[in-house]
Amino acid sequence: VDGANEHPFEQMIAMSLHWTALHITARTTGLHAAAILAHLVIKALGAIFNHTGSDLQFRVLGIDYASGAHEMHHRKPNKNFAQYVMFWDRLMGT
Repeated sequence: VDGANEHPFEQMIAMSLHWTALHITARTTGLHAAAILAHLVIKALGAIFNHTGSDLQFRVLGIDYASGAHEMHHRKPNKNFAQYVMFWDRLMGT
């Protein structure tokens, strides 16, 4: 129901800022184009997994990921503020 809960203009600004941040980071740190591509692929996969309806769970370097936890964001908009991990929600008690 809330798949489009952002105004298109807001989405364009966010994407532009993200792209600009990637370019600034790449130019100032010498980040390789393959690293940027890997970052974008991981973000895309995370977004896909978040909306599959399945409960994919894993832990990497002590960071928990659960696609089912993201569904809470759609049921209760005041929960699961992070797109991919629950770190901030646990820290803030949301």
